[in-house]
Amino acid sequence: HNLLGETDSASITKHLLAIQNRAVHSFNGTSAGGWGWTHFSGSVPDGDDTPGAILALLKLNPEPTSEVVAAMENGCDWLLKLQNNDGGFPTFSKGWGKLPFDQSCADLTGHAILALSKSIDAISGGISKNKVSKYQKSVKKALRYLEKQQGSNGEWLPLWFGNQSQAQKQNPVYGTGRIAAYLSDTSECYWLSADIKSRLVSCCQKAQHFLVSVQNPDGSWGGDVGIKGTVEETSLAVTALLTNPSYNRNVEQGTRWLLNHADGLEAAPIGLYFASLWYSEKLYPQLMLVEALSKVNEKLGA
Repeated sequence: HNLLGETDSASITKHLLAIQNRAVHSFNGTSAGGWGWTHFSGSVPDGDDTPGAILALLKLNPEPTSEVVAAMENGCDWLLKLQNNDGGFPTFSKGWGKLPFDQSCADLTGHAILALSKSIDAISGGISKNKVSKYQKSVKKALRYLEKQQGSNGEWLPLWFGNQSQAQKQNPVYGTGRIAAYLSDTSECYWLSADIKSRLVSCCQKAQHFLVSVQNPDGSWGGDVGIKGTVEETSLAVTALLTNPSYNRNVEQGTRWLLNHADGLEAAPIGLYFASLWYSEKLYPQLMLVEALSKVNEKLGA
């Protein structure tokens, strides 16, 4: 947001408000309030783009208008309807669970926790206390899910992303990096009780310990231990470790590697692992690199 002018922020806000789903979706019957991955036909509201849109609206509008508050509230309500009984968030539909992409997944759950928590801080004054209480209960339930899903080494597995070089084709670095960053940002929210904040920090510390344990000697990260580093995975790990001063050296090594590989960015095939339909997205390394380096700059400027 700091890099955008008021006109740009207003234009992006207008676009996000315009593409929010406002009716029962014809593809899967999901209710109004969510966001899909594009404004083109064929997009279905989902549990990753909806938190992303909510957080973008918050970033673009530090003092949200009533229209923005209403859109965020509708988005949060949509997330609550999506949440499974186990506390986790699936991608498209609650309670289906028969196919991989219908199951609760850790990375989307972490994203939802952050969006709901930031919304509680930002718009609680403009919505009912009963609604705020529901959001808080949803976050607590989701956190319990993540605590159960976290591996013995501190890792989390993502749903949609994998690594072809990993034995099970999974990508614990992607999942752990993403979720640790989400929970770290969540831990800064004002509404949290001391107990919830402590549990969030504990999850993050375990995750950060895992990430450090699988860093390559050259400073990079691949999908798991001993796997060639990529810009995507290294950027996510650096972002996740920035909040812990104990790992400043690891962050420095990772940042140096990123700067040495910032020219001619090559996208890694990390998508849709469970169907073995490996794809790369040229924007992923650019976006993740910018995210990591901007957070490094914020830390250095603090």
